[in-house]
Amino acid sequence: MLGNRPGTAATTILAELRSAPIGALERHRGKYPGLVATFQATWDALPGTGQRALLTMAACANGTRTDIVAAVGGIADAGGVLDDLTVRSLVTCTPTSTTPWSLHDVVRIFVADQPGFAELAAAHHAWIVTHLSEHADPLKHREFAIGAAEVTHALLRCIEVGDAEQAKAVYMPLRLHLLQVGQLSSLHFVAQALLGSCQEETGIASMCMTDLGNFYRRMGDIQRSISYHERSLAMDVKLDRLAGQAACLCNLGTCYQTLGEIPKAIDYHERSLAIDEKLGQLEGQARQLGNLGLCYQDQGEMPRAIEYHERSLAIEVKLGQLEGQARQFGNLGLCYREQGEIPKALEYHERSLAIEVKLGQLEGQAAEFSNLGICYQVQGEIPRALEYHERSLAIEVKLGRIEGQATSLANLGECHESLGDVSRARDLLRRSLTLFHRMGLSDEHPTVRYVHAALVRLG
Repeated sequence: MLGNRPGTAATTILAELRSAPIGALERHRGKYPGLVATFQATWDALPGTGQRALLTMAACANGTRTDIVAAVGGIADAGGVLDDLTVRSLVTCTPTSTTPWSLHDVVRIFVADQPGFAELAAAHHAWIVTHLSEHADPLKHREFAIGAAEVTHALLRCIEVGDAEQAKAVYMPLRLHLLQVGQLSSLHFVAQALLGSCQEETGIASMCMTDLGNFYRRMGDIQRSISYHERSLAMDVKLDRLAGQAACLCNLGTCYQTLGEIPKAIDYHERSLAIDEKLGQLEGQARQLGNLGLCYQDQGEMPRAIEYHERSLAIEVKLGQLEGQARQFGNLGLCYREQGEIPKALEYHERSLAIEVKLGQLEGQAAEFSNLGICYQVQGEIPRALEYHERSLAIEVKLGRIEGQATSLANLGECHESLGDVSRARDLLRRSLTLFHRMGLSDEHPTVRYVHAALVRLG
């Protein structure tokens, strides 16, 4: 263009491009129509509701739902308007999808450059804030999921415009939902996007690194997990954030524990504990004492593990932290089960369960029902074990927790194997394997290998 228009300066066009990316070059095109010229006539001919619907669509996720378009755009007959736009080939519809309405990318680019888009983008964000508030309860995960794509789209828009605080406000509840329902790849995507946009050495960057580190640990890629936690630790050391350092050291300890490098794990947890003691953080001390107990459990040193869990429990009692008490009662139950003291293990798991019920913590209840089921398996009381594993599974289904469902199904499969019901056991284990795969776990993941081995054993 510039070669044919020697009187036009490059700096002039560049300035125009920055202010109006879509239409800036139109007056320089001569006889060659561009994007704006292609759609402008169609846009101008649309009724006001049609333009507003397109602006709303451009502000929403691609695709979206009729009710979301109606709510964000304030359009009474959104369905009829969208049908009309579909006939005009401006909107596409996939009737079999739960989010059927979407724009062609080129239409979205054009519409987002029209007057009024900023208003609809703000309305969409307001809808997101309300959606997050109304569906914060973990039991409303299905309702949350209806707008999950919209929430992700809003997060990416916050990232694009550089609004870090709004991005964090959207990211926090989204990450909890994605963790709950086992959508780990989606969590990885949004954490990477947020990390790539924020300044290094900020709380948001550290949080994203921690989430990515935890993601890779759950996926079985421990070395990559360690890399992210070490980056986060280095940032906290540079900024002299002791609380952040304690958390990073704790995560690194958990990674090395997963690798089976228990002495190294103990070193990291002790370093984390030392910082929490320096800060006078009793909650952190209780947590690290519990982690050290788990490490000694892995080493088979049950008396020492019990000592650490009891020290942790004493702090939780002092603080009146029922959730922490439930966790340590559960850990003590695991220790006594490993020692073969099943009645005592059952007592501790029952005490943990009672607290989880009192707190209304469904995830904790599911874990303790599972632990009780395993205890009864060890005792050979398979019908009773089945009852507890089924109760655990029912809660995991209610919460939409894919990982918990997969674990419960595997436990049920082992119980039916003990009863000699090979067909039923095989079916349950296959269902468990399917769910682990849906989470994105590979066949090399230790848990998946365990289920595979059980299936091979059944033939």
